Amino acid sequence: MNQYLVYDEEQGYSIYKHTNLQTGKVYYGIAQSPLDRWNEGSGYISNALFWKDIVAYGWRNFKHEIIFKNLRKEEAIILEGLLIQETQSYLPENGYNQNFRTIDFEEICVGENENDIDVYRVKRRGRNGQPVIYQEKYYPNIKTLAEAIDEDMTIISQGLNPNCTRKLPKYLLDNGLRYATEEEIEMENT
Repeated sequence: MNQYLVYDEEQGYSIYKHTNLQTGKVYYGIAQSPLDRWNEGSGYISNALFWKDIVAYGWRNFKHEIIFKNLRKEEAIILEGLLIQETQSYLPENGYNQNFRTIDFEEICVGENENDIDVYRVKRRGRNGQPVIYQEKYYPNIKTLAEAIDEDMTIISQGLNPNCTRKLPKYLLDNGLRYATEEEIEMENT
């Protein structure tokens, strides 16, 4: 079975994810033609940490997913940054992303309607990510919540993103998972 999704490069940009099946470390990237970018792993020679693990574990021991496609370049950059930020894949213990910039969603909003935009009118809190509420309890970031409930950070992050096709599992929705509001963050930090 082919582990790659077919992509028509004329449609725009894709966001993809590589997951090391042995260590769980991840890498997020964007490309118009992911298969060309990946080049069976050779596309990452300049990323020393990622390349070392590709050589050690083999390209076939990574799961390769396209999680968004047909995006404008600006959308792809924003969503890639969000995924890197929320999963902290810029930390060597979590992943292979080296170039990381925080995204200020007060200035940049993504969404087709007012409801989508409102979700992103929250300023991100640097490398720690946006605080979340789950079962009416405050968590300073998605990583902390994921560890507390033994859930994959990517599932939570992508599920909270209204532009992602992957939705939150029902039990997370039923327990009120959402981003914290500015007021809740201020109350927690006072």
